[in-house]
Amino acid sequence: MDNSPKKFMDFPFVTPPRRNLMIDLVSTMEHRLQSQLKPCTLPSDLQHYYNPSKTSHGSLYIRSGHTSSSQVDFMLGSWLHCELPTGGALDITSLSAYLNASTDAPNFLIELIQNSPTSLVLILDLPPRKDPVLYPEYLQTFYENTRLESLRQALEKLPEVQPYYSSALYIRCLTSPTSIMIRINTEGTEGDGPGRMEEIIKDHIDPVVKEALGIWLDQCACGNRNVDEAEKAYLEKRDGLVRNKTIEIDIGSSFPRLFGPDVANRILEAYGRASQKGKPKGRQQGLSQQKRQEIKEAFELFDTDGSGTIDAKELNVAMRALGFEMTEEEIKQMIADVDRDGSGAIDFDEFVHMMTAKIGERDTNEELMKAFQIIDQDNNGKISVQDINRISKDLGELLSQKEIQDMIEEADRDCDGEVNIDEFMRVMKRTTYGY
Repeated sequence: MDNSPKKFMDFPFVTPPRRNLMIDLVSTMEHRLQSQLKPCTLPSDLQHYYNPSKTSHGSLYIRSGHTSSSQVDFMLGSWLHCELPTGGALDITSLSAYLNASTDAPNFLIELIQNSPTSLVLILDLPPRKDPVLYPEYLQTFYENTRLESLRQALEKLPEVQPYYSSALYIRCLTSPTSIMIRINTEGTEGDGPGRMEEIIKDHIDPVVKEALGIWLDQCACGNRNVDEAEKAYLEKRDGLVRNKTIEIDIGSSFPRLFGPDVANRILEAYGRASQKGKPKGRQQGLSQQKRQEIKEAFELFDTDGSGTIDAKELNVAMRALGFEMTEEEIKQMIADVDRDGSGAIDFDEFVHMMTAKIGERDTNEELMKAFQIIDQDNNGKISVQDINRISKDLGELLSQKEIQDMIEEADRDCDGEVNIDEFMRVMKRTTYGY
């Protein structure tokens, strides 16, 4: 296998019809939404990642929307290639776009899953963000008055097509009434089975998917459908819950096994940053007057040209002055998370927002470290079933063995039967902050 660095837009492991389809979809979405999107700022080792044996490869591509002027929260693309122990490979290519709470219009999702040259699953949907039963106008606007149902019926008429049902009931609850979820099997067809699959992708799937994307771009992403403040709060809560749960189901369950816990954690964090963009992270606590003054002095000290902004290099020095050691990639990501105008520099208010989150995170890490040390009663650096048994008895909490085992399994990402400090931090932060 060629192990040279791959790029997201290479789609290196799939057939030409599928590659061409994905390239066209990404190009169309970026062209139409260009003014609403920031550049992708992911580090190179997330834009192409792989396991130690290089039998599994993946690519992640995220572009956030401009906070003040865009209804797009972020667009997200990925591909995954995993060699199977039985031979062959699993290839997944996906593209999705999420709108923010300034609009209630549906999101966009396409995913192609292929585990042999003659077997393909297609998931294509505009997932609703409001209940179409409770809001008939929503159903009519985005589903009944579009050609989405006709597109679904056109594909289902093909003799090689069967319905596909996700094994996750939660995912099935989120689909629209016009969702396309089908399995295509060309094995045993007359002539060339793989050739027939490529023909179906080129002549049937390609035009259907492109028309669905056009509908979404015209009526959802660029439809200027706004909501009031009460509805905005509801959408923010719902969107956050849905994204966290779907990410947990799609990535949290399989990526540690495929790529190891370190890579999996970094991917989950990248998804989490995208879905939390523009929202305060960590504690919602204010800074003390003394701490705010320290931040102000650091900002002014390194704003050498008096422009009222600091760039990545200046930010790195300012962070060090405030006691934070940051890598170049971390600095770039921090700027991308709060940089509203995409200038690559941040003003004082953005700097304060960033530092509030960092200080809250540092304080939280210290508190969680203390909690870990209390639970880890034998001081071996890991929390075991016995440790939880002892601490629960000390606290007067009677937990069953199953409850304790479930707690361990929830956090144990390297499957060694115990919870190390990184696993403990991750699960506690996810429980507290929702990402």
